[in-house]
Amino acid sequence: MNITAKLMILLALILVANPSWGELDRGILTSNVSNREPVDDLGNQVVSDGSNSQQVFYFTHLKQLEGTQIQHRWYYRGKEMATVTLNIGSNDWRTYSSKRLLPNWIGEWKIEVWNGDLKIQEHNFTFLAQ
Repeated sequence: MNITAKLMILLALILVANPSWGELDRGILTSNVSNREPVDDLGNQVVSDGSNSQQVFYFTHLKQLEGTQIQHRWYYRGKEMATVTLNIGSNDWRTYSSKRLLPNWIGEWKIEVWNGDLKIQEHNFTFLAQ
């Protein structure tokens, strides 16, 4: 069997093993979501507002993933703090998860977006004291 035939078989096996070849169109850390859209883009820094807890949202806009699920995994200093499973209802789907940040959780955060066993995005941010 020549190399081209072997590569074609390998590609076919990959496609069968992972049929979810959709894409993440947008991933945005925001202070709120209104009408299925982020109200702002917090970027890589969230400054504490001095309250007992501050809620932030991670918005994702996905394409070609109808009928699948994704997960938002929230990490603080390398420790998983929350995993949120989100169902994808169409091939053009907007969804989000949120996390309440406590005042003593100042420091480095990471959000990972997973589709099955495939990490499709990572967003890092720092939660800063007021």
